This record gives sequence, structure tokens and C-alpha cells, in this order.
Amino acid sequence: MKLIWKTYSCLFFIMAVNDTLQLLNEKSSVWIFYHMTMAFSNRFAVFYALNLFNAMISGFVGFFILAYAFKMKDLPKLPVWLLCLRLFSDCTGHSYGWEIIKSGFSQGQLAGLTGVVVWALPIVPSYLIQWRMTFAQKEAP
Repeated sequence: MKLIWKTYSCLFFIMAVNDTLQLLNEKSSVWIFYHMTMAFSNRFAVFYALNLFNAMISGFVGFFILAYAFKMKDLPKLPVWLLCLRLFSDCTGHSYGWEIIKSGFSQGQLAGLTGVVVWALPIVPSYLIQWRMTFAQKEAP
């Protein structure tokens, strides 16, 4: 079981770094989406900033999850406010992903629900680990 958590923590950290790179790469569809919407109205810059903030929070938490899974010593207990901040940023910082999910729902309920599951499935275990790091601070699962 420990190998699964080590593998997951590596994959989660890679996903967080990839999300950041997608936001900063001028040739990625994510970058193009945000900059095209900002061309219509400057208020869309808020959504881009929220996604950048989410990428930073995910990378920061991803580093702690990686350290936790590999049992690095002297790992500090994560504060409750970081869990709340991450939950807030995950709800507000994925407008590109939400647009994809909305387009899935326009194709049908099954396609939309599949999009929600595909989006949520990779991050749910990270919340379990972060919850454990915040409240239980036991050894890595």
C-alpha cells in the first residue's frame, strides 16, 4: 500500500507542475483560452490569476504530500487554513476545466458526469492525505 501512495504523490506533484507549465506556455490550450477571454474583457484576468494561485497552492501542497509519502523527517503539521485555502482555490481556480465540463454536459448528462469524475478523481486522494497531515499527523498510509 505504501508504494501506491508514493506513486500517487509523485504523480500528483507532476500534475501540479504540469498545470503550472500549461498556464505559462504560450502554445498550450489553457494559456490560449485565458488570453483569448482576456482579449474580450479584462475581468477575465481574475480567472487567470485564480488559476495561477491554484497552481501555486497545488504545487506547494504537492511537495508536502510527496514529503509525507516518502516519510521525510521533521515534516511540519499543515495548518487548517491551508486546507481551506486549497479547497477554495480548487473551487474557483479551474475555469478552463469547468468550461470543458460544461461542454460535456451540453453533449449529455453522462458526458458531463464523466468530465466531473475525470477532473475530481485524481485530486480526491490528495485531500485525504492533506486531511491526515493536518489533523492526524500519523505515518504515511
